[in-house]
Amino acid sequence: MRSLEPAPPKCLRIAWLEINSSYAHASIVPALLAATVPADTPVSWTVVRGTLEGSPGTWARELAAVAPDVVAGTLYLFNRRAVLDVLARVHALLPTCRIAVGGPECLGDNRELLTRHPIAAAFRGEGEASFALWLQSLGEPYSWPRIPGLCHLDPAGTYRDGGATPRWAGFA
Repeated sequence: MRSLEPAPPKCLRIAWLEINSSYAHASIVPALLAATVPADTPVSWTVVRGTLEGSPGTWARELAAVAPDVVAGTLYLFNRRAVLDVLARVHALLPTCRIAVGGPECLGDNRELLTRHPIAAAFRGEGEASFALWLQSLGEPYSWPRIPGLCHLDPAGTYRDGGATPRWAGFA
């Protein structure tokens, strides 16, 4: 007999990659992003931290071990190469995992970033609100152009630029 109760919603597994110049520079971004996700959206967060002296292979294995639906991180001038190296390895291990980035290195035109790397979404500006909207529409990539600040390649491979995210009122 089939139950008439609705199936519980699937918990979205998000892994945050944080590579800093030292452990003294830990990021608050995962907490800010988690605070923007609606309470009725079941999400689990894992943070993988390291410094530039660490091993991209080790970080990629740690991320893959949690089998995330999404891996996200911040790109800075000092960590860009290391983060992109790890994300390429994660993509090789988990080809269906969505990869998202934001930060100062995403403030310009993100076309080259998206075409050269296995990144599904690059957020320009204060991405806290946009990231939550993107998570809610992961299965609907045709709706992504309506998300402010989101740069991505659409299903046809066309670059879509969502401009800059407006200043989020939650921090005003």
